[in-house]
Amino acid sequence: MYFFANEHHRETHVAQLDGETPNDFNDRKIRVVCTWYQRHLGPELGGKVVHVTNDRASRELAGQDGLTAITMDDYVRGSTQDPAILDRLVAISAGAEDAGEVHKQKEQYSPFLSGPTISAGLKEGTLVQGTIRCGRDNAFRGRVSAKVHKGGKTDSLEVNIPGRYEMNRAIDGDVVAVRIKEPDQEGDGVVGQVVGVIKTNWRPLAGSLDMDSKRGDTYLFHPVARNMPYVRVRTSQPESLAGKRLVITIDSWPERSNYPNGHYVRTLGNTGDREAENEVIFVEHDVPVRPFSTAVLACLPPEAGKYKIKDHEVAKRIDLRGSGRRICSIDPPGCEDIDDALHCMQLENGNFEVGVHIADVTHFVRPNTALDDEASMRGTTVYLVDRRIDMLPRLLNADLCSLRPEVDRLAFSVTWEMTPDGKCLDNRTKFFKSVIHSERAFSYGEAQSQMDDPACTDPLTCDVRNLNMLAKRLKANRVAMGALNLASPEVKFALDTETNNPLDVGVYELKEANSLVEEFMLLANITVGAQIEKHFNQLALLRRHPDPLPTQFEPLIKAAESVGLSMKVASSKELADSLDAAVREGDEYFNKALRILSTRCMQQAVYFCSGSLPQDQYRHYGLAAAIYTHYTSPIRRYADVMVHRLLAASIGVDELPMTMRDKDSVGQVCDNINRRHLMAQMAGRASVDLHTLFYFKDRTVQEKGIILRLRENGVGVLVPRFGIEALVRLDELHPDLVYSDELLTLAAGGRTFHMFDWVELEITVDNSKPHRPGLSLTILPPGDDKPAQAEASPEPKKKKARKKK
Repeated sequence: MYFFANEHHRETHVAQLDGETPNDFNDRKIRVVCTWYQRHLGPELGGKVVHVTNDRASRELAGQDGLTAITMDDYVRGSTQDPAILDRLVAISAGAEDAGEVHKQKEQYSPFLSGPTISAGLKEGTLVQGTIRCGRDNAFRGRVSAKVHKGGKTDSLEVNIPGRYEMNRAIDGDVVAVRIKEPDQEGDGVVGQVVGVIKTNWRPLAGSLDMDSKRGDTYLFHPVARNMPYVRVRTSQPESLAGKRLVITIDSWPERSNYPNGHYVRTLGNTGDREAENEVIFVEHDVPVRPFSTAVLACLPPEAGKYKIKDHEVAKRIDLRGSGRRICSIDPPGCEDIDDALHCMQLENGNFEVGVHIADVTHFVRPNTALDDEASMRGTTVYLVDRRIDMLPRLLNADLCSLRPEVDRLAFSVTWEMTPDGKCLDNRTKFFKSVIHSERAFSYGEAQSQMDDPACTDPLTCDVRNLNMLAKRLKANRVAMGALNLASPEVKFALDTETNNPLDVGVYELKEANSLVEEFMLLANITVGAQIEKHFNQLALLRRHPDPLPTQFEPLIKAAESVGLSMKVASSKELADSLDAAVREGDEYFNKALRILSTRCMQQAVYFCSGSLPQDQYRHYGLAAAIYTHYTSPIRRYADVMVHRLLAASIGVDELPMTMRDKDSVGQVCDNINRRHLMAQMAGRASVDLHTLFYFKDRTVQEKGIILRLRENGVGVLVPRFGIEALVRLDELHPDLVYSDELLTLAAGGRTFHMFDWVELEITVDNSKPHRPGLSLTILPPGDDKPAQAEASPEPKKKKARKKK
């Protein structure tokens, strides 16, 4: 391949004409180069210049200049017959007529407004701009969170995009321009229609071809993501793609077509194959799974396996080895990436010195290195049921940074002097870099057993009991301030150590030991957040949990009223008190179900730069904390790496990197880690769904479920035993459904369903659509109406576990 600097050559230099658009100018430059090159080669060399362009006007002008001009499609098809290459052609020229889906008389969708018209509308306030987000199961309904500027103030506006026509070819994640319109009926809120896509989100999509949708050489591609539209894909190799998981990308969406056009990118494997389905998760949630590069690995200590802390490094730190402080860690069983350790030492005055010691990752991950750039890009470690995708190379996360027992490790410590009732004394908090030697790595179960066994009276167990006592006081103090105790239907799997097939699935059981660790991690994060904001009030990386909008509580309030309860939601304290008081005789699970519904009323917690918001918006609603950050898990979260650098600069042990001295730069990092954090959460849930499907592959199980949603076409049920939640469609069996939105009831087949009713379900796998297998839940006729008890299944041994903090 050769490059020719045509703009700096006298025979090919071209000046832009008055009124000539940048695109036309660029096309003309290319034609001038092609003409010169054709003449330069001459007939004696036998060369032929081909101008490849998909622009019809440019091809016509090239023909007038005596050039051969063809489309990319024609060029590739004239060069090879390899179907794997031909399928990768961008589907710009794929006509909707080929699939028989064009309405000849009228357009399916409205034409988009031009760029200048959109810009003018946004400036004048006749249009609003925002990112469109579709529901989990619907590609043709969405919401746009827009910013509206009025009278010098900026307000948020939630706009409903109610249907296919109003979506107007926009897909989830597109940045769109929206025109507000009159709602079709009262109660629809603010309604709008997409009139232009400012930035497309045509990301790679994983899924399969529906082989029954064949029309000519075109098939419909069904994305795994149910909030993405079907995509029309041409292929000349249908037999080799049948039954496969594929990756495609969208190329265009004509106004007269039901579906966008796309092209094949690559094959992941057979549908239902474990590795192929994991690859689907990686593609759908943009999980970076490539190996660490040579440049990244070159940043690691060369003496791997023989690493020893240097004396000069020890001299710069507080050495806690041999100080009388008994340090230990408490984590899930089998945990390798141990971020944190604790100690508790009783003082002569009856108070306690409590320390939280966090892996000093920033000692190894230095700013402006390939290792730091990679960690920043990855943002977080991704935990799946059967594996994890690390943010840092294994030498760091499982060895040099991991606070393993019986080895010396570098840490970043915070200590408090605490009274027996859990009060932290003013001006007695210390931050320092340290050297520690952990005595033991407890699992949650081991720590709980030690605390519960009165025969265990060794000093370390007594320290853990004191930590537990103080943690209970800390939690009581937080709850009194309005902190929420919410819930989610978490499950865990027992995996076959050879095949990774799920052997059992059960509810994740939390112990006091879990709460012990959580309380001190929360205290450390709050304390460090205040410290870095005090010293860097424009640059601190913090985490906020916005107050829920009043309308977000409406489903919770309505659900509670349907069973005779009143929920007060004016503040987090009122909500917490209402949840604590919400009980239903004979149903132990009811309170947890209500807490699960409460969790779904919340907004997403996000990272932000302190200089980008006023202080009154720093608050973390769920924790009832005025300020909060993430400091305790730098092995697996890049946010914590940033916070460690801020904390080190605040106590004068390191300089703040130049890249962190600008709030816009910090804000950009926040945007990335917020996205990566959300993607990691969604990937984890997808992995749970996948392994649940594997578990039920050859099983038919009857189990009780609780109704958490009522719809016009069915009921949404949660099966606590397996953490499964699904909509059970009833409209196909009972066409005479009667739904009451006022009473929250659904009558079907002589039976009336209410919120929080328990139903007997049959659970099996539905393979009726080979390209999209899924769980099938069927409500059985009423039998024993006794509600299921909120008992967790016995704890199975897990192959791998993630930390919960």
